[in-house]
Amino acid sequence: MTSMEMNKLREIVPSLTDEQLLKFTLFMERLLEKNKVMNLTAITDPDEIIVKHFYDSLSLAAVPKIEEMLQKGVRVFDLGTGAGFPGVPLKIAFPSIDITLCDSVNKKLSFVGDFLKDNFDSGFSVLHSRAEDCGCDCEHRGKYDIVVSRAVANLSTLLEYCLPLVKTGGYFVSYKGAQSPALSDEISGAKKACTVLGGTMIDNVSLTLPLDMGERSLIIFKKQKETPSKYPRKAPLPKKDPL
Repeated sequence: MTSMEMNKLREIVPSLTDEQLLKFTLFMERLLEKNKVMNLTAITDPDEIIVKHFYDSLSLAAVPKIEEMLQKGVRVFDLGTGAGFPGVPLKIAFPSIDITLCDSVNKKLSFVGDFLKDNFDSGFSVLHSRAEDCGCDCEHRGKYDIVVSRAVANLSTLLEYCLPLVKTGGYFVSYKGAQSPALSDEISGAKKACTVLGGTMIDNVSLTLPLDMGERSLIIFKKQKETPSKYPRKAPLPKKDPL
């Protein structure tokens, strides 16, 4: 892996040091090694990992208000982190954040937790939990400045999972694919859920990935008021019967 390839990440977070880029390289090496025995990622080409996993995860920094919060070291929750995306790249790039990485698959969380323990002294935790249960737990409900998710789920469902975790005045950011009629329909279909859960959509940011590797969208919601206590509903309702 050449430093030139990892340098692509400085296009999205210019403040990255050589030491931070080295951590990205270490994370990629660990990911590829573990992927031989556990299904962590379908992407195994190094350039694609740098762009489609690392750069994509860091695209949050393209939003000035969010980037400013990350630099200050706020509390972040990554729902459905899987192999650590976007949570691990965010922790590497913004080490002062306090991040909780949540997933329902314990084997993946073990991989993520081991990497974080080896590279950071504090400011992280891993949580083995179903998405529907996190927002009902008083330890997590309404405790986070920023909640992020790259999980593949309908926006209405994601809002029910994520907005209960956000502090009033905080943000939920959903990582989505390229702008499309289907995404527009999904956003329109989530308006009711957003209102019921105490949020409002404030932005829809389009980003083009380097090396012609596609486009991404960040759908950004602000928590305006407390989520009613009956949400999130128990599984499988948020997914089976979205608001």
